[in-house]
Amino acid sequence: MAHRYPFSVINPTDYYGRRVAVYYNLHYYVFSIKEGGKNGLLLTHAAICELTDVTFEVEMKGRLRAISQGRKNVHAYVVGILNSVSWDMLRVQDLQELFNQGYQRVTYNLDLEHLYFYYKDAAEYTPVMSAKSVILYDKVALTL
Repeated sequence: MAHRYPFSVINPTDYYGRRVAVYYNLHYYVFSIKEGGKNGLLLTHAAICELTDVTFEVEMKGRLRAISQGRKNVHAYVVGILNSVSWDMLRVQDLQELFNQGYQRVTYNLDLEHLYFYYKDAAEYTPVMSAKSVILYDKVALTL
């Protein structure tokens, strides 16, 4: 999918090694990156983000509001240490190599039975709260 939002004017490498919160922006089809955490200022956007020491956070009040109003809002974040951002697309070979290394797909949606982020390919709903390393790409988190 084409990205409609230009890269921000800040230099994202200035924020490598810092704590950020990332969410998928449904208007521009990219990841939005906030400094410091969920309440921080918007830094930039990217097609791919790599984070370490990650927690998957869902704000329950925002989730309930989205369900009751029937409208999506920002209430689910991946919070961690920013390692890299990119506008490059991952090739099928790159994804296959990540899966061979043990990465698994994690996602989130407003399903009433799925309160948290969960493993997308698992047979049963398995909540995920943290990960050592995450690559955010195309609406999913690839976790190690």
